[in-house]
Amino acid sequence: TFERVGGTFAHQILTNIVNAPGYDQMPDLVKRNIFAKVMVAAHRVAAVAALPMDKRMSYLQTITEKVAAELQPGETQ
Repeated sequence: TFERVGGTFAHQILTNIVNAPGYDQMPDLVKRNIFAKVMVAAHRVAAVAALPMDKRMSYLQTITEKVAAELQPGETQ
């Protein structure tokens, strides 16, 4: 289901972020921004779950790369 797929994706990404060194020292505004971006990505991943497998894998790779790039320290969007 949409909730399961999106929730699992968000949980995996956010668990790594929250457990990363320095997370506790980040300003709350930065944390909220990270969470918002991950949730948008999670919704996209869940929506893609209905696509055929070949299109799904390609789209998921694109989303993963985009989220990783957006979460890199020092990057401006």
